[in-house]
Order: sequence, then C-alpha cells, then structure tokens
Amino acid sequence: MRGTGGFTGTVRSNAGVWAGAVLGAALSAMALPAPAGAAATATPTMVVATNGDDSAAGTLDHPLRTIQKAVDKAQPGDVIAVRAGT
Repeated sequence: MRGTGGFTGTVRSNAGVWAGAVLGAALSAMALPAPAGAAATATPTMVVATNGDDSAAGTLDHPLRTIQKAVDKAQPGDVIAVRAGT
C-alpha cells in the first residue's frame, strides 16, 4: 500500500475497518508539518491491548481495550500502538 509522505507498508488486521482508520490517522499525522520554532517533545502514544479497558488512560500500564476508543481520543500527531493479540 502506498500513501502520502512516502509511506510503504502492509496493513493486516482481523478488522479491516480499524486498520483503515489507524492508517488514515497515521497518514494525516505525517502530512502535518511541525510549527516553526516548535520545541522537540515526546509524541503522545496511546496503547491498545486485548487485556485493556476503554475507561483506562491508554498507557502501557493501563491500555485501552479497543482501537476505536483510541481513535476517538486521539489528537493530531498522536500515535496509537496496538499490542499483539487476538
């Protein structure tokens, strides 16, 4: 699959709808330039895992359960990390 910004990769998911949403969010974030003079900061990351809870913070220690919840909470430039599992 080829998208904007030179991204080349394969998206595999049990739920193709989610993969498209995550890929779309990633490509949108890649297209946004950093503001001039912006200080380097850590990119906010939300974690999704099969043992998560959608009322959790979305951190590594307290992951979200569903990709949809992460997408709903995401802001431009955020990263959604999906841990292995089925």
